[in-house]
This record gives sequence, structure tokens and C-alpha cells, in this order.
Amino acid sequence: SFSLYHVGAAVSELRWISPSEYVTVNSVAADVPATWKFNPTLAIEAGSGSLQALSASRVQATSERTFNIDGFVRGISFRVPINTVTLSIGFAAHPYSSFTIRFGISLDTVGRIRAIENEFTTDPIGAFSLNDEFELRLNEAFEFEIVRNGFILYTTTVSVSSEDEYPMVLILDMSGAGAKVLDVRWIGSAHFEPER
Repeated sequence: SFSLYHVGAAVSELRWISPSEYVTVNSVAADVPATWKFNPTLAIEAGSGSLQALSASRVQATSERTFNIDGFVRGISFRVPINTVTLSIGFAAHPYSSFTIRFGISLDTVGRIRAIENEFTTDPIGAFSLNDEFELRLNEAFEFEIVRNGFILYTTTVSVSSEDEYPMVLILDMSGAGAKVLDVRWIGSAHFEPER
């Protein structure tokens, strides 16, 4: 609802808009698959939000869209179906100068999970099994959380609340025979569930 108070006040072209119209050209809506920019000689898209290496080569990719501090998006969810790979996935300020992840998750070939915080990789924070569901998301304090199967494994010590640090782009870096990441989806705060 709205009110007009002054003589001659008017409003024109008032219309309802669909949720898809909330999204600007450089941002994304929550709960939709990520789309990738990558070298097609090294990888192929393998389904909704998924990317697979064509050989044992190192594959680096970025999301086609960015997200902002005031948008619907609060992070990503994904799965890894094979543990013979090295995989890092996370966020960096856009525009970025390299494939350096500022906040993210690193998985290794023996099933260890590490956090990436301020471009540094931590000691292991847990272990993973095939097809575990991961989330990398911003909480209400604008700290990144690493979540595996609904359990929060790690919360960054740094708040990413300055508008200067946005927009952020999603970065993927993986290597190993058959390296693949599945079902990478942008998620919003409504997607978050209580810790189990």
C-alpha cells in the first residue's frame, strides 16, 4: 500500500513483479544451480550445477554470476561423489586477479576437510564420505560457516560485512582423474536448517 499527500501527486506504471525480476544481471537468485565459466577442453558440465574434469588435468572455473551483501544469496551447497580428487571451492571478491579463494572449503584425496580463511588453509576440521552434502554460507553475523550434512564444522573468525568486499564470485579448483563436483546450488537464508 502507499499514500499520496500532495496536490498533483501521481504514480504511474505500478505493477506486480515475479521473483525472477528481483534479480539483476550480475546477481543470482537463491536455490538455483550455479552456472560456470571454464575451459571446455578441460571439463564439461555434468548436469544441473555440476562440473566434471575430462582428464586428470587441473580444472579452474568461476561462476557466471556474483552475489552481493544485500541479495537473496547467502552461500552454496554441493556434493563430491569421488574422493580421489583435490578440490577447493569458495568465494573471492570480484573482480578477482587469480583463482585464489578467500573463504572456502578444501577437500583432499584421503577424505580430510579444511577451511580456507583469508586465503590460508587451516588444519583438518573433519572428514568426509562420498556424497556428503556441504554448505558454505554466510550466517547473520556475516561469518562464513562450513556445514557437512547439517552440522556446522567451522565458522570463520572474520566477518565479511563491508560492502567493499562484494560482489563475490564463486571459484572452483579441482584436479585428479574423474574430478567432479555435483549439484552446486546458490542457497538463501531460508534454506538453512537448525544444526542437527
